[in-house]
Amino acid sequence: TDPTTRANTARHLAAISNYGGGYLVFGFEKDGTRSPRKEDVRRLYSHDVLAGIIDRYLHPKFQCEVSFPELSGVEHVVIWIPSHGMSPVISKADGPKDAKGSPQGIRSGIVYIRTPKPESVQATTPEHWEKVIQRCVLARRDEMVAMFSAIVSSGAGAAKEEPDDTREMLSKWHSATQQAAIQEAGRRRLALRYP
Repeated sequence: TDPTTRANTARHLAAISNYGGGYLVFGFEKDGTRSPRKEDVRRLYSHDVLAGIIDRYLHPKFQCEVSFPELSGVEHVVIWIPSHGMSPVISKADGPKDAKGSPQGIRSGIVYIRTPKPESVQATTPEHWEKVIQRCVLARRDEMVAMFSAIVSSGAGAAKEEPDDTREMLSKWHSATQQAAIQEAGRRRLALRYP
């Protein structure tokens, strides 16, 4: 419920999404020791609470999945965050201001990414941007392949006006292109996850 904590959470959600997706786990200190909460974690970290944070701070919006695994009788919060799509997730609002008027937790108009430290930081170097751009291009290509596939498979009415040879040629070309795109997308995604 703390505004700065919500802003920090938004920054981490954006950074993990821009990193290709992953998990955000609550209930542990930075040194890895458990920090069990006595509050109702299902209420404090509900899907609606996360959706409100995303709606307030991030664009484009995305859906997270929340689970509450139990460890030694204590519920922890695990949030699955999807990878960004055809564009990176960008912050659209500043976090609450401190006494000096500086935004806390998140700043508007920034693309955040995860670093090995680990931390959520502004993308500023070519190394930061390279994989984000690659995933955007792959997502856009996947979308275009899906659109082309839908056009070819549902365009039966238009295809009736074309000669059989043309339909067959287009169908073979589409199948070969789609298979090649799927294989290449798989190779690139593996390369991004396991450089």
